[in-house]
Formats: sequence, C-alpha cells, structure tokens
Amino acid sequence: MPILIGALGPKGRAIAEKFDGVFAATTVEGIEPGAFDWVAFLYWGTVLDQDESLDGERVRLAGGPGGAIAYHATYELAGADAVLTLPGGKEWLATVMALPENERHLGVHVGHCIHLNKADEAAWAVTGGSLLPTTTLTGTAAEVRAHAEQLAEQGVTEMVYQPAGPNPRRELETMYNALSK
Repeated sequence: MPILIGALGPKGRAIAEKFDGVFAATTVEGIEPGAFDWVAFLYWGTVLDQDESLDGERVRLAGGPGGAIAYHATYELAGADAVLTLPGGKEWLATVMALPENERHLGVHVGHCIHLNKADEAAWAVTGGSLLPTTTLTGTAAEVRAHAEQLAEQGVTEMVYQPAGPNPRRELETMYNALSK
C-alpha cells in the first residue's frame, strides 16, 4: 500500500523521502519539481460560468470555503499578526478574537472547507472573492486549466478536489470538464 506524507516543512519532507510521496494541501511551496515521484495536491475552487463574477453568491458558496483556508492556515501556522497582512484579515481576526480564548481554535475551523463561518464572512465582505484566483483553483475553465498545468510544472502528479457549495455535482462536472481538455 502506498504511503503519502502530508508535510508542510523540511522535517516532514525528509520523512516523505522514505515513503512514496507527498500529499500537499493549498500550496506546493518548498517542493522542488521532480523531488518526489508522487505529489498529490488537495485543492478547492470553482469554475466560473460565462460572465460570472467572483463576488457572486454561487461563487461565495462554492469557492469561499476553500479561499477561507488562507486565513485559517495563516492563523494556525504564522499567528494572528500574520493574518493582518491579508486583505480582510483585520475583519477576520476581529471576529475570531471576539470568541472566548478557549473557543478560538475550534471557532476558526467551524465550517472548515465546507461553508464560511462568521470570521470568513467578515473577510468575504471586504474581499468579495477577489482572493479566490490566488488561494484556490477558481476562474474560467481556461484559467483553472492553466493553473493546473502550472502545478504540474511544479511537480504535482495528482490532483485531489474537494467541492463545496449547494451543488457538488455541478462543481465536480465543471471541474472535470475544465481539467480534462
């Protein structure tokens, strides 16, 4: 049975070298192309319909949860001050800090990858989805395909997609169509 290691840093990647590959989520930063034969990349996002804007309700529901991971991960890995450097970070962090200290960790992850929580909604109110093309695979079919091709050039050998929103079938079909051409 193959074993992939979910590794964010050099220590984890050193362990991954002893196994079959890397399971990466949200970024492949630090993974040199060709360093691993198998790099599975977990991603979120949505394929825009013709003339659909990033700030639309369907995009918020389908792409927003993946985009919110930028705040969740920054907070967990780099701390509260780092969140302030993100667009909408001030609003996101204010919502999180309003929670009792013993509830913050879980509060940050309410709805994680499934729906936006109160802090995520506060950030969305500022950004309106403008971060989705850089934090997820969101865009037109051609843009999503181009992004996937860039990931392949960076060493990704396998894509793992987690759809979100009220119509997962739509998300799966449009993502499949965008990536299989």
